[in-house]
Amino acid sequence: MAIGLVKSVEECFITVGGGQSSVEYALTKGQNPDNCVPFATWVATTTSNCNQYHYLFDVQMLSGPARVKLQRGGSSETFYTAVYVVEFEPTKIKVQQGTWQIPDYSTTDTVTLGDSVTTDRTALMTYHRSNSTSYAGAYQLATCEVLSSTQIRMQRGTSVNVTLTGSYYVMEALNDEWEVSHYDSGAVTGNSYYQTITSVDTARTFLIGSSRTGSTSSDIEQWSWHIRLASATEVHIARWNTGASDRIFYQVVECADDSIFVQHRYAYGDTNTDYHEWTLPTPVSVERSIAHNPNVLPYSRTDGTNPHHLGVYRHYLKDDGATLRMERYFPSFPQDDCYFVGEVIEFTATEMFCEGNVRVDGTLTSGIVVSLYRRVDDLFLGSDTTAADGSFAIPSRFQNEYHYLVARSTVSGINAVAMDWLLAPTVS
Repeated sequence: MAIGLVKSVEECFITVGGGQSSVEYALTKGQNPDNCVPFATWVATTTSNCNQYHYLFDVQMLSGPARVKLQRGGSSETFYTAVYVVEFEPTKIKVQQGTWQIPDYSTTDTVTLGDSVTTDRTALMTYHRSNSTSYAGAYQLATCEVLSSTQIRMQRGTSVNVTLTGSYYVMEALNDEWEVSHYDSGAVTGNSYYQTITSVDTARTFLIGSSRTGSTSSDIEQWSWHIRLASATEVHIARWNTGASDRIFYQVVECADDSIFVQHRYAYGDTNTDYHEWTLPTPVSVERSIAHNPNVLPYSRTDGTNPHHLGVYRHYLKDDGATLRMERYFPSFPQDDCYFVGEVIEFTATEMFCEGNVRVDGTLTSGIVVSLYRRVDDLFLGSDTTAADGSFAIPSRFQNEYHYLVARSTVSGINAVAMDWLLAPTVS
């Protein structure tokens, strides 16, 4: 099978409890954190007036051991998060990671990358936390953009005594696996815009967007935007009410082939709706798919003032990949209308196989259990039982790494046979 864009996808459900400012989650698939990008959303669990100090999360990848860390400025209230950790295949998608900060009385942080990138093949994800209890969107929201081949920039709407601290993830397609178009809305004061984009194949395209605002209002309805792919040639950006001048940056990421499969959802939620469940037209594999919010922060277009959590929602896959759930605070009914936007991205053609045949006394033999391991750390990757022609096939996501396998004899008194120093992805 063809080698895909990713080595692994891990779905992590992480609870950040009241009194916790950070939580770490140990990954289980032998990932190299340097090649990983987290796609995270979250939902509140209470009705209190929770501000950004408590619900803006920086999402970091850490090593020794491989883990993902959620960190916020405050520690009040409990949040349920869904983090999809995507480990990219480094020969196809190069990941650069780092931290950024917009300090007190500043509006911008420009980061110089360690390696230059090709901008029309490069996408950017960011997360951040705040050290302020202010509700004002102008102080707390920040756009992210690929500024040049060597720099990225994060920027908020106004200068104030608030520090934003975050992480960035730069994803560059090394062999034209995808094309990235970068768009800037310019100053917008209305509440709904359709922008024309270069025509794309919607089933191969996803969005990454961010917004900043000049509004110092605490009303989330004035500065909480949704960003969605409305058609092959249009992107729709919208908030509930008109207000101060805002600015939205978004990236349109179109895969060159069917290495990804994207399904898009746009749904309305009234005052009696705390979640929306969508039965996917085409079920996906939970082992290689993510539920994605096109906004880098998990906002919706919401008719809300305070509490803010009515406009913050999480996405996740359920029912073995047959359903996308998008939810805001539950179980109590919300007080405001909102629009949910979600994308389900399936990374196809991700499996590589160790394949071969087993002979016993020169005869191709069925019923032999063959187990595969990663050599560097003895990580068990899976097993298969040989078919009538003695064949087996065991998937491995570790391209160009050494493996070993063990074939266990079914005859008493005969030892297992080990084959060592096998180089993925195939064995003959």
